[in-house]
Amino acid sequence: ISVELSDSASSLKFPSELGGKPVTVIGSGVLSADTTLKSVLIPDSVEEIGNYAFSGCTALESVILSKNLKKLGCGTFSETPWLSSLTDEFSVVGKGVLIKYNGKGGNIKLPSDVGYISDAFSGNNSITSITIPDTVKGISDSAFYKCGSLSEIDIPTGLADIGTEAFKGTTWAALSDDEFLVVGDGVLIDYRGDSTEVTIPDGVKYVAGAFYDNKSITSVVVPDTVKHVRNGSFYNCISLTEVSFNGAETVMDAALFRDCIALSSVKLPESLEIIDDYLFYGCVRLNSVNIPESVKYIGKMAFYYCGVLTEVTLPEGVSELGDGAFFGCTELKKLNMPDSVSKIGRVCFSCCYNLEPFELPPKVTVIEDGLFSYCLLFKNVTVPERITTIGQYAFEAITGITLEIEGNATVVDASVFGDEPKEAEIICNAGSAAEKCAEKNNLKYTVRNQ
Repeated sequence: ISVELSDSASSLKFPSELGGKPVTVIGSGVLSADTTLKSVLIPDSVEEIGNYAFSGCTALESVILSKNLKKLGCGTFSETPWLSSLTDEFSVVGKGVLIKYNGKGGNIKLPSDVGYISDAFSGNNSITSITIPDTVKGISDSAFYKCGSLSEIDIPTGLADIGTEAFKGTTWAALSDDEFLVVGDGVLIDYRGDSTEVTIPDGVKYVAGAFYDNKSITSVVVPDTVKHVRNGSFYNCISLTEVSFNGAETVMDAALFRDCIALSSVKLPESLEIIDDYLFYGCVRLNSVNIPESVKYIGKMAFYYCGVLTEVTLPEGVSELGDGAFFGCTELKKLNMPDSVSKIGRVCFSCCYNLEPFELPPKVTVIEDGLFSYCLLFKNVTVPERITTIGQYAFEAITGITLEIEGNATVVDASVFGDEPKEAEIICNAGSAAEKCAEKNNLKYTVRNQ
């Protein structure tokens, strides 16, 4: 769920349902740094809150959390008065989520009701050892980050849900001489080998930030035993050129290859259903990608500034492209889009300077804000009758564009061509919203003969 507050809003009650479906997750950074928010109520339908969701909300004093909360990201309530007000040795919320530790350190024994560890210990240099009980089913990103005195950790063999950099900066991790540091139920949390060409060992089931910011590795082979690769596991691997997933059903989290500036080739899992948000963000040398037939969703900014991609084929079954999915793919020329697509997000193709015009799939009814801005080859565009809305800056900065609107779209934004239209013209029906918009904003237009 995403939220925008008015300038005067100081309290917020999240809905328990949207579109008839329960709200179970509040995403990362949803209200980060909102300095006006004083109170928030999160309904019992919510089971998870992402990283930094309310971080930096410096006026937030009152929080009522879901009784069914099971997971809490790192930094979710950092720099808030509410978090500072929690004074118990172990502050546990929801269904056993440890959100804060106020103890004296030393040897830590967790309460028996803890089922999930957020970043309650992050940066704590007073703890020296901890036994994580079998009741704990998950550990967040950065949970024990830079706990410099932490030299002994007992991790349950069945623990599978471990976040990125959960143990980075601990003495315990530094003392390990394993090339591949694997803990819990086959969770690879760190790679400290010398080889630049890496094959992850068979038996590893999860990869949790093991290669985060590794500037040496050049290639990685992921075996079919791996079920899930956590967010950011290859973040900023600037020498990484090739990755191959041998498993058909491996799940890939968001921002997995973000800023891997040398990455040119990836073999994706054959049964992948989601190309998650920011997956290839900033992969400026990614020159081709074969999207599996199983994919249903292309996430927000998934291919952001993949500047050498020239052609992409989306398989039948893809239903949605997120905001900015192909933003800045400056060399993208051809996009093969199936009829199954029903929604294309804002600025999805913005700054795709060389993209050849294509017909919108028949289920698409809205041209979102900035969708084709700076698509310089879109000179003669026909908007089909089914389109109800043409958003702001949808065709910005396209010199000499002619926009022929076949139907009677109810909303045509005044800035459809941007703030400074360049030889732009609308062809529309008499009395339509497009004609009224053109008249009101001094846009060149022609009424179609009827």
